Amino acid sequence: MSQILARQGRSLLALVAVLAIAVAACGSSSGTADPGSSSTAGATASPGATAVRTSGGAFAGDEAFANIDNYKFKMTIQSETIAGSLASLTGGSVDKPVVIEGTVIVKPEAAAAINVGPVQIVEMDGQRWVNPGIGIFVASPIAPGDSMIDSLTPGTLFGQFLGSVREGDFDIVGTEEKNGVQAVHWKANEATAARIGAGSGIEGATWTSDAWVATDAGYPVAFALIGMKDGEVRYQIVFDLTNVNDPANKVQAPRAAS
Repeated sequence: MSQILARQGRSLLALVAVLAIAVAACGSSSGTADPGSSSTAGATASPGATAVRTSGGAFAGDEAFANIDNYKFKMTIQSETIAGSLASLTGGSVDKPVVIEGTVIVKPEAAAAINVGPVQIVEMDGQRWVNPGIGIFVASPIAPGDSMIDSLTPGTLFGQFLGSVREGDFDIVGTEEKNGVQAVHWKANEATAARIGAGSGIEGATWTSDAWVATDAGYPVAFALIGMKDGEVRYQIVFDLTNVNDPANKVQAPRAAS
């Protein structure tokens, strides 16, 4: 039983770890990734190798992410390929968006607690725990370079799409509240949105893309790419960051199955 759970956990984690890269391929193919000990907000994970910027300074560079110690995130994915693969692992529906959400501690000690449907994943102290939806956590060590935390840093998540935008690709809509902070709302022009969505494999879709950048801290707090066809949403990738540097953000190690 434990071996089966461990195999399922490794499969899901492998998919989650490469998820940002997989969705990036969609956007870049046209030329554009139970109580126990706890890690609290404060191994320092990289803020992301890809700067999120344009030549006109529209989006943030690496320095905007350097001061992010912890956060909560939510990723909504609707894609026949990506969501279908996740649904097969989590027991969800291929026809419905898949939601990945959780808490990530970047520093002082990297840790994360992630939910993918009924599946729960916890990483901290070089250990990974996976509960594939049956209430039992199975523990295993994290192999070098196999941590999902690096794939879920804001710089990596947003950099997959915004790291390659050019000056003039997005226009300012205005300033508004987004995810609990004041943010500048940027909207892609029609050609840019179509270019970002071109790798989705959906023919004849109408694309929109928006980004929100915190006015004070300068990091993106949200990104959305939506593809509509025949009056229905056929594709969506939505990232949301909340509770940035919130002292209440904590990750605790669960009790693993014996």
